[in-house]
Amino acid sequence: MAENRFMVDHMLGRLGRWMRILGYDAEYVSTGCEDDKVIELAAKRDAILVTRDSMLARRFHGSFLVRSTDIDEQIREFTSSFPPDLTLMMTRCTQCNGLLEHRNKSDLKGRLETGTWNSYEEFLVCSSCGRIYWKGPHYRNIIKKLRGILKLDEDTL
Repeated sequence: MAENRFMVDHMLGRLGRWMRILGYDAEYVSTGCEDDKVIELAAKRDAILVTRDSMLARRFHGSFLVRSTDIDEQIREFTSSFPPDLTLMMTRCTQCNGLLEHRNKSDLKGRLETGTWNSYEEFLVCSSCGRIYWKGPHYRNIIKKLRGILKLDEDTL
């Protein structure tokens, strides 16, 4: 079965980032993109449009209307309708939605701060934009937040 694709409008940039953390294919449409263009892009990509704009949601069959303005509640709303596959978590770049690839530390020589280089052994790199990820304090905070929002026990993540 094919993975769902999502198009996240400019009103939900933070949710789009959290969707990508959870492993969803979630492309972001930036501010200034007209509704007709958003609809065209979502249709072309065969994506579910994720929006807070009820008029836009009515215009595009295959929209998911997010009601809350609170990011934690938005994550709960979205994941209750589209349960995450937690094996896909941290497989997408939070910036560009590209796929993350494991890289040898030696491949990243000169691209990391000394403290990061000395403290971590496992790295992921975005195949599209080259952004580097590792499981540092920020990663642990993300896991803690998701456990609370999704009501997961410590063994799950």
